[in-house]
Amino acid sequence: MKRVLIVGKNSYIGNCLHKWLTQENAGEFLADKISVRDDEWMKVDLNRYDAVLYLSGKVHLKEKKEKWSEYVRLNAELPFEFARKSKECGVPHFVFFSTKGVYQPNTRFIDKNTEPVPQKLYGKSKLMGEKNIIALADESFKVSVIRSPVVYGEGCRGNFPKLLKLSKRVHVFPKLFNKRSMIYIWNLCEFVRLLLEKPVYESILFPQDKEQFSVTDMMIMLWKERKEKYRLSSFLAVIVKLLLKLNASGKLNTMFKETVYDSRMSNYYDNKYCVFSFQEAIKNVVSSTGTE
Repeated sequence: MKRVLIVGKNSYIGNCLHKWLTQENAGEFLADKISVRDDEWMKVDLNRYDAVLYLSGKVHLKEKKEKWSEYVRLNAELPFEFARKSKECGVPHFVFFSTKGVYQPNTRFIDKNTEPVPQKLYGKSKLMGEKNIIALADESFKVSVIRSPVVYGEGCRGNFPKLLKLSKRVHVFPKLFNKRSMIYIWNLCEFVRLLLEKPVYESILFPQDKEQFSVTDMMIMLWKERKEKYRLSSFLAVIVKLLLKLNASGKLNTMFKETVYDSRMSNYYDNKYCVFSFQEAIKNVVSSTGTE
């Protein structure tokens, strides 16, 4: 029986991991959750845990330069303190959830040789946390940093719920197929489960879905799953491309930019962690949200 501590009591991924690891067919896991929003975590006995999954942090919404010290504290210093205490208490495995945001925003193709050059405070502070925590690793203290792409799924936060609502309101979309790497929440949870059972001896990990798809692909799949009519517009695609050139850092860029991970660096466990296909994932999402 492996005992796991999830740091980030109210995080979306943390709650999903807790559910996935403690379901009957998950294997031999006991999972606890903890918050680090106050100093109570310092009193927690870590000696009984086989692994720590660190998900807490300050996200990158409405960044302000004067908040840099807060980003550093929550995304770099605090995770490092927790990792150091974990090591001192004999925890053998520490998993730190980082972000694709450590790369330049307009990087179209990312492989293991792509140099992290974060532009936002969130990415900069996360990269700082990565480096500090990896420096603690040794033969008795395994560190895994997960740089997952965008996570989507039932009840997730961020841009995916907005896309879900948009697909219910409009049925015309730009005919633009810029691919991007993403990962379905339950595929990510299965990757973590396998990682806890049989650690990969690489410090930085890049799990992703088998399929790399565009926002347009996602919209089409949502419409098809609801059996709704739709139309793709080449004219709208031209307009979007023009707007992207005029404003490379705007919301359209976030939606339509092409950013993919090299699939060769994500083939962990023979890709068995991808238990749900893209079609199955969208079907699950639509089923969970209904038709309203």
